[in-house]
Amino acid sequence: MKLFITLSIILLTSSNLTFAQKNKCVRQANFGTAKICLPQIDGYEECYTYPIIKELADKTEVPANNVLGYYINNKIFSKKDSLGIINYDDFFKVYATKQIKDVKADASLLKSLKEMFDKQFIKENWEEISKDIDQLGNNTKIGVPTVIEDYSINKKSFTFIMLAKYDPEGQEPYTVAMTINAYINADRLIWMAYYLNYENLETIVRLKKNSNRILNELIMAGQ
Repeated sequence: MKLFITLSIILLTSSNLTFAQKNKCVRQANFGTAKICLPQIDGYEECYTYPIIKELADKTEVPANNVLGYYINNKIFSKKDSLGIINYDDFFKVYATKQIKDVKADASLLKSLKEMFDKQFIKENWEEISKDIDQLGNNTKIGVPTVIEDYSINKKSFTFIMLAKYDPEGQEPYTVAMTINAYINADRLIWMAYYLNYENLETIVRLKKNSNRILNELIMAGQ
């Protein structure tokens, strides 16, 4: 019995060390009086402090929010100095709303925000619209995100999957699949948005899988 207990302690300690190493903060971002851990996430580089990326991230964020972290995949990271002139996807940002920087977040706040989201966005039945994949991108209204699914991976978060069409000047219109995620970190409400260029049904499968993994690691890093 003593040997079993000793082995259990060793295995538990080893597991905790592995978790700590995997979710080590590559940087801590200040949000009010809280410090938000931005962990190392496999396949991505956190690069908000690079001047060209910070400028791009801040320029594309609404004034009411603060960008805390910006992650791009390893392949795009090698081209980071060209991000202002190339198209890219498979990236995510971590951000927060300035107005509630010193508000302690809990499950009740998450529930209220989710209800607000439910009322603000156009919703579609994904099972119905996915039957006509070829027309899905064409039917998406320009600049208006359409919610196709919402769910929670745990009690400390919620996720909305959206499609939005963009029509930039001088370029062909394109559709972006994204997740908007709210989660609690250091007793603060934090947001994470993950983006993929929409191609077909497989895009949504990949989007959901990647976003869930990223969100789970962000939540665990804040515990």
